[in-house]
Amino acid sequence: MNTGRLSVICWALFLVALIGIGLAAQASPEIAIAAAAISALSFVYAMYLCLWGMRKGDPRLLRRGTSGTAEVVSARETTWAVAAGEYYGIGAPTVWKYGLEVA
Repeated sequence: MNTGRLSVICWALFLVALIGIGLAAQASPEIAIAAAAISALSFVYAMYLCLWGMRKGDPRLLRRGTSGTAEVVSARETTWAVAAGEYYGIGAPTVWKYGLEVA
């Protein structure tokens, strides 16, 4: 299973558990605590997967993808910034979107 699919499953589990907290709070506090724990863990793991995918890429695609060449036909700077290490806050590098023509 690739990083994107696993991330979608984690976000769905987070939302279902979040709804379950509200429903279970009326029935049993133990179930509400378990739903809160599932919600928190799935949120943390989904955020980890998102950051991993942005910084390192999808390892399955890197292993099984085919090599080729591409030409950059367009480039656009986004408003997103990737904060890591000493580059945090205003000095963080921004994310760019590239349009590619793959040969």
